[in-house]
Amino acid sequence: MSSKPLLLLTWAACCAAMLAACAPVNLNEGPEEGFTSRMVTVLNRLSESGKSRVMEEMGQTAGRRLVFSRTSGTVWSASVTQSSRNRARGQGRLVRRRIWENRIIDARYEGAHLVFDYRNPASRVRGTTARMPAAPGYRVAVASVPGVAGWKGVEYFVINRAGGWYYSVLLSDIRDNDDDDYMALGVWFWLGDLDNPGDLRKPHVTAVASGSDPFETRNRDALKGQVTYEGYAAGVYAAKEGTPTFRYFKADVRLTADFDGKRVWGVIVNGADTSTGEALFGKMELKSGPMRPGIRMPATTLFQSRLDGTVDGVSLAGNWGGRFFGNGDLPTDLPTSVGGTFGAGSAGDAKVTFIGSIAAYRAEAGRRKNLAPYVVSR
Repeated sequence: MSSKPLLLLTWAACCAAMLAACAPVNLNEGPEEGFTSRMVTVLNRLSESGKSRVMEEMGQTAGRRLVFSRTSGTVWSASVTQSSRNRARGQGRLVRRRIWENRIIDARYEGAHLVFDYRNPASRVRGTTARMPAAPGYRVAVASVPGVAGWKGVEYFVINRAGGWYYSVLLSDIRDNDDDDYMALGVWFWLGDLDNPGDLRKPHVTAVASGSDPFETRNRDALKGQVTYEGYAAGVYAAKEGTPTFRYFKADVRLTADFDGKRVWGVIVNGADTSTGEALFGKMELKSGPMRPGIRMPATTLFQSRLDGTVDGVSLAGNWGGRFFGNGDLPTDLPTSVGGTFGAGSAGDAKVTFIGSIAAYRAEAGRRKNLAPYVVSR
């Protein structure tokens, strides 16, 4: 008997289990102890081949260059996107990138409930968590994430028009609808039609960081000094030899912005499973990257570079980057926060990989935000 029918039967069995786990959820439902992502639960119920395919896409995401949204002519937030869908083709000077994912996340309140609107200018697709999706979709409030006080969000699962199963975890530090300087982070996993064992379309993975007050300066040379930004990272971690394979994690972040040398670098430390508190990794280096104006956004300041480190003796590498947010009263005021994305994976075998988003804050910006919940633990 060929291996393909066995694979399809296994996939079908996983789908049945996942359908049972994905019943609609009331937005008012309280969180469990810690934070256990339903999205990650679904990923862990995939077949071994399904898990490998998702991990491969996470590794692809880690190596992708970042995409930055334009801010002129729109009332939407600015964003940074890192996605396995944004593939480059060609060699040398002939390399061309087709941008499929360039997501932007806006956060707002409807009554007491936090909701997210999102859109993808690259494909003109947009959506919102304000509406409960049709079954087996779900929407569940994330009242808190351990170690990330002041942030909350929504988990959202919807079957899109292409018949794909779209899972997301979206978080924000927005206080209320009068908050004009907030950030929003998210990860998306598209898994194809899990009701159809014959649907072998490739999954894709995307990480996004958005902010409502993108930093703009037309006098870049006026920004001086070295500034530390501290905050946190959140995303999905996967290890082939781990149990479970996929975990939602949080970590601490410390970034240094050198406005004299026009470079940014930092570290991600203390990576831990948000469900169990188990340590996943100790330290990942965010290599120094140059600040630069956007090609079509000369008033913005963007950066990206490499990331590397070691987890359980496995060397990891990938890309990271971001942009500045939070404008002051004067043109020479330094940005109050940084948002970005990152990804790392082991070369060749994809034994370990993770992707996620970053939010970090300048300590002197305490007037704008209560920074106590975001300071890196020591």
